Amino acid sequence: MLLWDYKKHYKPRLSTEIIITSISIAYGVWIEIIQQYIPLRSFEWNDMLANASGAILAWVVFRVVFRRLRD
Repeated sequence: MLLWDYKKHYKPRLSTEIIITSISIAYGVWIEIIQQYIPLRSFEWNDMLANASGAILAWVVFRVVFRRLRD
């Protein structure tokens, strides 16, 4: 439903989507760095990779869904 309204009022640009995805990835990296200073938490490269993969997957899913709604 949200995407349906979104498609009527906004045509997404690739540059905007890349910026939003990059911010999501940077947030995941920042959270991992902060975790090394919190007791009982640790920095994990695999978690950082999982966070980045999730952000990229969300972007791909958004592009596929948006394209189908637009057509």
